[in-house]
Amino acid sequence: MKIVKGDIVYLRSGRDRAGLSRLRKATGLEKREQAEQFRTQVETMPMTEQIERANTVEGVRGRVLRVLPREGKVVVEGLNKVTKHQKPRATGGAGMVQQGGRIEMEAPIPVSRVMLVCPHPNCNKPTRVGMREVIETRTTLSGPKQVKRRIRVCKQCGADIDRPTDVAQA
Repeated sequence: MKIVKGDIVYLRSGRDRAGLSRLRKATGLEKREQAEQFRTQVETMPMTEQIERANTVEGVRGRVLRVLPREGKVVVEGLNKVTKHQKPRATGGAGMVQQGGRIEMEAPIPVSRVMLVCPHPNCNKPTRVGMREVIETRTTLSGPKQVKRRIRVCKQCGADIDRPTDVAQA
């Protein structure tokens, strides 16, 4: 899976309506009208136009919170919000009661519905991802060792896409 936790992804348009609830909740008349137009025009547009138009509509991008590779799904911040009704219950010791009520949370979206956004400032568009192998030399206790490392590459601009975990460590 080429999408990892912390990536910025774009919700691809199509028949799957999951995640468009964020567009419905857009504040301001201008944003609502823009989102409404987008939803009505999606069915007749070719995929390339859908990607271009959705790139301009606010609310169809989000940060990946969790990746579920076994199910082939991702949880994206602010997209596909669901309401979970929870009963109050005693959790731990004396007097510890977990509060009940409605809890809003993000539900998983199929990974096929999202597209990685290139973080390069000149590109900053939804893109397909390619892979490139780089051979690195690492020093170990037994001496220098050559290791193959795979790097994600933007198919549009050719820039390397670092994993958010790699950026945080550097």
